[in-house]
Amino acid sequence: MHLSGENVKKFIVEGTPVKIGPNGVDVGVSEIRRIPEGSEITIHGDKRELSKPKQLVLPANGFYELEPGFYELRSNVKLKIPEGVVLYVKPRSTFNRLGCVKVESAVCDSGYEGFFTQSILLPFKAKIHEGEAWFQLVGFKCQKSGQKYEGFYQGEKPGTKSFLSDDQ
Repeated sequence: MHLSGENVKKFIVEGTPVKIGPNGVDVGVSEIRRIPEGSEITIHGDKRELSKPKQLVLPANGFYELEPGFYELRSNVKLKIPEGVVLYVKPRSTFNRLGCVKVESAVCDSGYEGFFTQSILLPFKAKIHEGEAWFQLVGFKCQKSGQKYEGFYQGEKPGTKSFLSDDQ
């Protein structure tokens, strides 16, 4: 069963969504980090490494000015997903219509808690207001509950060591 935007909003325990819609919640970013070209990624068990440090991108005059390339985005809201619910993180259709290519689509499993991350690929320069909504959270009730997320990314938060972080 699909959850309304008002119901999805209940899973936000910190931060403010940009907009509550009929079918989901639009959220923004708290951090943007550029993943350098030519980086090599190593993933093995609990090992998560990037050969070159990511570069924090700060807004200037209220806008993120992004060059073409790959970016990791940290959400501006902390989620706490209860058992029996799953959230899908989708790019807002505006970004797709304007050519921002989504390279990763997240699933926030039952039991996940944290500030989720997403990656995007920009094929050309982009100037995006710092308060803009980047993603829509869409929720569903699970047919079967009883299992909860207890993985590597549990408890993600801004400014701390995370997957492909520049503070490895």
